[in-house]
Amino acid sequence: MAVKSGARPRGLRERNKNAKLARIRRAARELFARKGFERTTTREIARRAGVGAGTLFLYARDKRTLLLRLFKEDLEKATEEGFASVPPRLALGEAVLHVFASHFDHFGRTRELSRVFLKEVLFDEQVAPLALDDVRRIAGLVERAQGRGEIRSDVAPFIAATNLFSVYYFTVLTWLGGFLTDESAHSLLRDLVELQLRALR
Repeated sequence: MAVKSGARPRGLRERNKNAKLARIRRAARELFARKGFERTTTREIARRAGVGAGTLFLYARDKRTLLLRLFKEDLEKATEEGFASVPPRLALGEAVLHVFASHFDHFGRTRELSRVFLKEVLFDEQVAPLALDDVRRIAGLVERAQGRGEIRSDVAPFIAATNLFSVYYFTVLTWLGGFLTDESAHSLLRDLVELQLRALR
């Protein structure tokens, strides 16, 4: 009985902690998107989340760390969903576009916040591993396509994946920068991927 009575408060504390973190994430997203990164203060985030400043700093030591954490969580989720939902026999071009579409959908739903992300954390050293993880996963799709005879066997999967990821990254940056419409961004990306694939077949 002592174990059960002790477990209940721990479970309650964990739920309270998770609820506070969820409120912090939601408040930070809303304020960063509406006011911008520079004009948002940690005090505002804590007040909107209904937590003390000390609780906020347990989650992130400053607002840039908070922004980076949100960015990583969002991107990792979009990546997992995109790759997990690729049909096994889908041709390489369609498989790559399927993955990239999941990223576009995510950025499109949080466009203003995504612009803040890319402006503030684009060159952060913690972002590079996320891009490399994407490239490695795309390389796996290239290897799968080689196994089907769809892609030349002398193609280095990682190099091909880097090229494919590069055209996606260029398209996302120009799209979020306001230089492309949604429709033209998707059309451009499809054309760029197709151009890459011509050299690989």
